[in-house]
Amino acid sequence: GVGLYGGQTAWKLRKIGFASWLVLALSGVHVAIVAIPMLAFRLQNWDAPFSKVEVWGLQGPQFHTLSTRFYFLWFIAVVVCWWLQRKKDPGGSFS
Repeated sequence: GVGLYGGQTAWKLRKIGFASWLVLALSGVHVAIVAIPMLAFRLQNWDAPFSKVEVWGLQGPQFHTLSTRFYFLWFIAVVVCWWLQRKKDPGGSFS
């Protein structure tokens, strides 16, 4: 849900320029390559321990570590985009 909401918000703020497009792209990657596959592989292997589940050839904990780092990168892009929006419209909303 967070990736979809981030993508929707970035799409609305695409006038900011590169930062919003970066957030939009990272949101799409997060949803399509990280979140949905992790959920799908986990549901397919519901009875197996997470350490035995493989996503894109990586064991569950390794993939989760990689996805956490990617999420942090996405979060930094969101903060930069938010800061640029606030700079353009200081009286605007904090959302």
